[in-house]
Amino acid sequence: MLSGDLVIGRFFNRSQRRAAARWLRFVLAVPFLAFAFDLPLPVLAAVVALCSCGYAASLAQQEVLVDLASPAPAIALFAAASLLASAVLTVPLARVMRSRG
Repeated sequence: MLSGDLVIGRFFNRSQRRAAARWLRFVLAVPFLAFAFDLPLPVLAAVVALCSCGYAASLAQQEVLVDLASPAPAIALFAAASLLASAVLTVPLARVMRSRG
């Protein structure tokens, strides 16, 4: 994920990121179809590594979101999104930990 974000964020300008975002979403999703077949583990690991580069598509989506919002609501929007993401990730983890204890 980090490598895709670094390459897209560092070497692509804004218009190139928006153009690449559509293809990056395909890179994120389509290779996971390989799990429908009986492939060796190293091949599947390579597929997951390829897919993780597709997360860079979110850079263009974040730019559009920031452009549509004024500065103060944009900060609040990102704060709310990060709180939601942490809640989505921590609540199931807490349930698993509680059931094991």
